Amino acid sequence: MTVRILEREFPTDHLPLLRWMVFTGVCSFGFVLCWYYGLFHLMFVSDKTYISATITVLYVATTMHCFVRTTANLARI
Repeated sequence: MTVRILEREFPTDHLPLLRWMVFTGVCSFGFVLCWYYGLFHLMFVSDKTYISATITVLYVATTMHCFVRTTANLARI
């Protein structure tokens, strides 16, 4: 139902960018909350294997890659 509403209100060529922006906005809000309550500091301090830092860097890199690919597809249209 939501997809049908979005497809009617927004052009379908901008729909992937809109979905990316909504997902990134929700993740950014969660990041700010975790930062405010000190959960990132706790996570990085207690992690001796640095897997949390690796996952965080991979997540940011993947998110930026998705943004670049989505905007490149929009520029082609």
